[in-house]
Amino acid sequence: MEDFDVQVKNLSFANAAVNVTGAASREFLQKLVEIDMSNEAFPYMCCRLASIAGVPVSFFRIGFTGELGYEIHFPAEYGESMWKHLMVEGESFDLKPFGVETQRILRLEKGHFIPGTDSDALSSPYETGVGFAIKDDKADFVGKAFLQHFKERGIDNKLVPYQLEPNAPIPDDGVAVLEKGKIAGRVTSSRLSPTMKRGIGLAWVRKDMSEAGNNFTIRLANGRDVVATVLDHAAYDPEGLQLKS
Repeated sequence: MEDFDVQVKNLSFANAAVNVTGAASREFLQKLVEIDMSNEAFPYMCCRLASIAGVPVSFFRIGFTGELGYEIHFPAEYGESMWKHLMVEGESFDLKPFGVETQRILRLEKGHFIPGTDSDALSSPYETGVGFAIKDDKADFVGKAFLQHFKERGIDNKLVPYQLEPNAPIPDDGVAVLEKGKIAGRVTSSRLSPTMKRGIGLAWVRKDMSEAGNNFTIRLANGRDVVATVLDHAAYDPEGLQLKS
């Protein structure tokens, strides 16, 4: 065994972060940095080091919005000044701040789930559609036995993205999914999509109800029912062309 001396420190609170996203985000940021921000030099899911106005920053080309976007991390003491600098420099691009609720709608358009909101401690990655991220041929890792049990048992329920018909009322988070009048699941996230101009969301349903194109009933809090359609991947840009452009 190698004689390594390793320390792990949580530096989360030592850094501030800003998410710059949208079709013009690359063009805007390229004005502020010397590194090449092109898609070829800085592709999706990559990171780069740079500086903005003399402040060292780490760029991560990731995001929760489904659009071309970058997370910018930098020392926390520059948080307010960096924000003001970006807003001033972005005036010619009509740069606008956006909050958590906007981000939650955008992520829902892409079918991105939030752990702890759309899943819980009893959910497995196979049920939520991210089983591809598990390298279960490794000798061992935390949670391997638990996940192996899920994989061998098979999937009973799945988290699926859905959309409603235009002008249908928007369900509340947490309302029931019905099948032939009986509870068969629940809605975890539900919003009106300004882009798609219809209700969208995520819901837990039985596996046999989870095929793309399948319809299921959602019981609203007022007792009325609406019909939802299971989507194959996402309501907006399902191929991820915007995200990876």
